[in-house]
Amino acid sequence: GSCECFEGHTGERCDMCSSGYRGEECEETCDNDDNCSGHGYCTADGCECFEGFEGPACDMCASGYSGADCEVECDAYESCGGHGRCSPEGGCECFEGFVGEGCQSCADGHEGPMCEAS
Repeated sequence: GSCECFEGHTGERCDMCSSGYRGEECEETCDNDDNCSGHGYCTADGCECFEGFEGPACDMCASGYSGADCEVECDAYESCGGHGRCSPEGGCECFEGFVGEGCQSCADGHEGPMCEAS
Protein backbone atom coordinates (compact mmCIF):
# COMPACT_ATOMS: atom_id res chain seq x y z
CA GLY A 1 0.00 0.00 0.00
CA SER A 2 0.92 3.61 0.00
CA CYS A 3 1.55 5.93 2.91
CA GLU A 4 -0.70 8.81 3.88
CA CYS A 5 1.73 11.50 5.00
CA PHE A 6 1.35 13.87 7.91
CA GLU A 7 1.23 17.59 7.18
CA GLY A 8 4.57 18.90 5.93
CA HIS A 9 5.78 15.52 4.64
CA THR A 10 5.74 13.97 1.19
CA GLY A 11 7.33 11.15 -0.78
CA GLU A 12 6.73 7.43 -1.15
CA ARG A 13 7.75 6.86 2.50
CA CYS A 14 6.84 10.37 3.73
CA ASP A 15 10.56 11.01 4.23
CA MET A 16 10.79 14.36 2.42
CA CYS A 17 9.51 17.81 3.29
CA SER A 18 6.54 19.09 1.31
CA SER A 19 6.83 22.36 -0.58
CA GLY A 20 6.72 25.20 1.94
CA TYR A 21 8.14 23.11 4.82
CA ARG A 22 11.67 22.60 6.05
CA GLY A 23 13.67 21.50 9.07
CA GLU A 24 14.80 18.12 10.36
CA GLU A 25 11.21 17.03 11.03
CA CYS A 26 9.66 19.30 8.35
CA GLU A 27 8.25 21.30 11.24
CA GLU A 28 9.20 24.78 9.98
CA THR A 29 7.10 26.53 7.40
CA CYS A 30 8.94 28.45 4.73
CA ASP A 31 7.52 31.08 2.41
CA ASN A 32 9.48 32.03 -0.71
CA ASP A 33 8.63 35.73 -0.32
CA ASP A 34 9.03 36.04 3.46
CA ASN A 35 11.91 33.65 4.16
CA CYS A 36 13.80 33.92 0.86
CA SER A 37 13.06 37.62 0.14
CA GLY A 38 11.34 36.67 -3.11
CA HIS A 39 14.80 35.99 -4.58
CA GLY A 40 14.87 32.23 -4.07
CA TYR A 41 12.77 29.25 -3.10
CA CYS A 42 12.45 27.17 0.04
CA THR A 43 14.19 23.81 0.31
CA ALA A 44 14.52 21.37 3.20
CA ASP A 45 17.90 22.96 4.02
CA GLY A 46 16.88 26.62 3.73
CA CYS A 47 16.68 28.92 0.74
CA GLU A 48 18.00 28.11 -2.71
CA CYS A 49 18.80 31.54 -4.14
CA PHE A 50 18.18 32.65 -7.71
CA GLU A 51 21.18 33.64 -9.83
CA GLY A 52 22.77 36.85 -8.58
CA PHE A 53 21.59 36.48 -4.96
CA GLU A 54 23.11 34.87 -1.86
CA GLY A 55 22.77 34.76 1.92
CA PRO A 56 20.51 32.74 4.23
CA ALA A 57 17.51 34.84 3.10
CA CYS A 58 18.74 35.51 -0.48
CA ASP A 59 18.81 39.21 0.39
CA MET A 60 22.38 40.04 -0.70
CA CYS A 61 24.00 40.30 -4.10
CA ALA A 62 26.28 37.39 -4.87
CA SER A 63 29.90 38.05 -5.75
CA GLY A 64 30.05 39.50 -9.25
CA TYR A 65 26.55 41.00 -9.13
CA SER A 66 25.32 44.45 -8.13
CA GLY A 67 22.36 46.77 -8.56
CA ALA A 68 19.02 47.12 -6.80
CA ASP A 69 17.94 43.67 -8.01
CA CYS A 70 21.45 42.19 -8.30
CA GLU A 71 20.94 42.31 -12.06
CA VAL A 72 24.22 44.00 -12.98
CA GLU A 73 26.97 41.47 -13.61
CA CYS A 74 30.44 42.72 -12.77
CA ASP A 75 33.73 40.86 -12.73
CA ALA A 76 36.08 42.99 -10.65
CA TYR A 77 39.15 41.78 -12.52
CA GLU A 78 37.71 42.32 -15.99
CA SER A 79 35.49 45.35 -15.37
CA CYS A 80 37.73 47.15 -12.88
CA GLY A 81 41.10 46.05 -14.30
CA GLY A 82 42.05 44.36 -11.04
CA HIS A 83 42.39 47.85 -9.51
CA GLY A 84 38.98 48.10 -7.85
CA ARG A 85 35.89 46.20 -6.78
CA CYS A 86 32.35 46.14 -8.11
CA SER A 87 30.15 48.66 -6.33
CA PRO A 88 26.63 47.82 -5.11
CA GLU A 89 25.23 50.42 -7.53
CA GLY A 90 27.06 48.92 -10.50
CA GLY A 91 30.37 50.14 -11.82
CA CYS A 92 33.67 50.14 -9.97
CA GLU A 93 34.96 51.44 -6.66
CA CYS A 94 38.63 52.02 -7.46
CA PHE A 95 41.42 51.20 -5.04
CA GLU A 96 43.51 54.10 -3.76
CA GLY A 97 45.55 55.73 -6.49
CA PHE A 98 43.31 54.57 -9.36
CA VAL A 99 40.50 56.45 -11.14
CA GLY A 100 38.32 56.07 -14.22
CA GLU A 101 35.28 54.03 -15.17
CA GLY A 102 37.38 50.84 -15.23
CA CYS A 103 40.02 52.04 -12.71
CA GLN A 104 42.49 52.18 -15.61
CA SER A 105 44.12 55.56 -14.85
CA CYS A 106 46.26 56.95 -12.06
CA ALA A 107 44.73 59.61 -9.83
CA ASP A 108 46.42 63.02 -9.62
CA GLY A 109 49.66 62.71 -7.67
CA HIS A 110 50.01 59.00 -8.44
CA GLU A 111 52.14 57.29 -11.08
CA GLY A 112 53.61 54.01 -12.29
CA PRO A 113 51.98 50.67 -13.08
CA MET A 114 50.57 50.46 -9.53
CA CYS A 115 49.62 54.19 -9.38
CA GLU A 116 51.71 54.83 -6.29
CA ALA A 117 51.84 58.28 -4.69
CA SER A 118 54.50 60.36 -6.41
